[in-house]
Amino acid sequence: RGEFSYSKPVGTPGYMPPEQNNREPSPSNDLYALGMTIIHALTGIFPPELGTDPDTGEIGWRDRTQVSGQFAAIIDTMVHSYFRARYHSVEEILQDLRQVFPKNNMWLESAVNNIQESQTYSLVNSATPELANSEIDSTIEDLQNGKMVVAAKTETLPEVEKDSDLTPSPSKTTTAKPQIKNRHSSRLLPFSLLFLALTLAIAGIFLWSEIQFAYFVRRCNHLIEAELPEEAELACERAREIKPDNPQALKNEGDALFDLERYQAAKVTYDKALSARSDFYEAWNARGKVLYQLQRYEEAMESYNKAIALQPSNPEGFNGRGIVLIGSGKFEEALAAFEKAIALEPEEPQSWEYKALALEYLKRSRDARAAYEEAIAVLDKHLAKNPEDLSSWVDRGRVLVKLQRHEEALDSYNGALNIKDDFYRAWIGKGITLFFLQRFDEALEAYDRAVESRPKYYLPWHNRGSLLADGLQRYSEAIESYKKAIELNRDFYLAHRDLGLALMRLDKNEKALAAFNNAIKLNNQDFQSWGSRAIALTKLKRYDEALASFEKTLS
Repeated sequence: RGEFSYSKPVGTPGYMPPEQNNREPSPSNDLYALGMTIIHALTGIFPPELGTDPDTGEIGWRDRTQVSGQFAAIIDTMVHSYFRARYHSVEEILQDLRQVFPKNNMWLESAVNNIQESQTYSLVNSATPELANSEIDSTIEDLQNGKMVVAAKTETLPEVEKDSDLTPSPSKTTTAKPQIKNRHSSRLLPFSLLFLALTLAIAGIFLWSEIQFAYFVRRCNHLIEAELPEEAELACERAREIKPDNPQALKNEGDALFDLERYQAAKVTYDKALSARSDFYEAWNARGKVLYQLQRYEEAMESYNKAIALQPSNPEGFNGRGIVLIGSGKFEEALAAFEKAIALEPEEPQSWEYKALALEYLKRSRDARAAYEEAIAVLDKHLAKNPEDLSSWVDRGRVLVKLQRHEEALDSYNGALNIKDDFYRAWIGKGITLFFLQRFDEALEAYDRAVESRPKYYLPWHNRGSLLADGLQRYSEAIESYKKAIELNRDFYLAHRDLGLALMRLDKNEKALAAFNNAIKLNNQDFQSWGSRAIALTKLKRYDEALASFEKTLS
């Protein structure tokens, strides 16, 4: 007798609905699998790794990507854990998609026509008439019991005598088997075509742009974390081309602009993100940070206060508030803000480092050293859990330099470079440390590697110039490095000032004076620029102007 048996479920774990694991196939299985495929494409996460939403018990994917609420609801329905709560046909999905994307109804109509044609094709070409979808599962059950079910809904079915034996006889075996096989094929064919048609419809209507958007947002985040802001800005721009008003994309682009020190542009971008979503506390934090860099301290404090009001358990907001208070000379209040951040998140090393800074301003050197030691302890914990965390290695090196433990700092920078030998921030930190140790040739090599790793970043060019001038007295080469730094960032006043000092060492006093004037235009509060200008004017025998510059220095 013809017998079918299902010894194990067929499908890919993570893409199969729960009932398929129990060998209970249904038409909604394919739609569930499509929904999981879409989620995988949007999040980049293998479905079994997503986990469940603690509030709903359903697949926890919405917080891993950016999609509209309406489209997310459609996907949630496709992958609902209870099969009766899912869509039961492609037409139901397409109907909802029409409401979400009314401008793309031509795609939808095309998909429906393809589906209808595929159904017609399978009916005409099947060896036996196609059973209705609602009867497929009962048909399989009857076949497992060795019976052939002939009750169907079309008039083309042959009539069967009531007393006839439905069990295939040996002489009929060769004809019965093809019929069973064709029944199975006719079931699979339309579903395969339906699945394909729906996939193409969604991809054409929406999914491709969503995948592109999610990809560029993730890439932007990755590049920001990798401290490659030039590349990050390009990825963020691509995301914004797809969704110009998306608050997360705007915030990410602002972060890239901030890292590029294009502070005014970053501020404008954060403002746009907050216009799109006023309760976005991370964007308020970021806005406060950029306003501080723009020396707009009152506005920066207002932004941090807004972030804290929206999210009171927000250590970054309290750290930002503390930095603004330090800039305002309110060191005790700043210390209180940093201690609040530590109470909220004691495993954040930057909070300990900021606390040490406030204690240094309060001239509590011993307490400051203890806070730096706490920062090191926290970083050591992070590295024990994730020994390939580049930022933790570099941050550890920086704190060790503040503790004047230079050899240990070098070990930390080398720890980062052993993982990624072109990590520019580790090379800069290593160069600074070697400069302190007066190992000038090694320091120059480190800065050269930093420039090689990130040639469009002005800071390693500036540091390289300072080493050549102050450490190696190679002033002509130093001047070229300073000029390169200025070419990359004309607003970096220190490069202008230090260029003037190098020019003055070569008795190029007119050019030096021009460099000091540029530095003062960018920062008229820098007393070293005023003092250096006075010296250049004295060498040029312009004594009245020199005296005025000296007075400005003292004021």
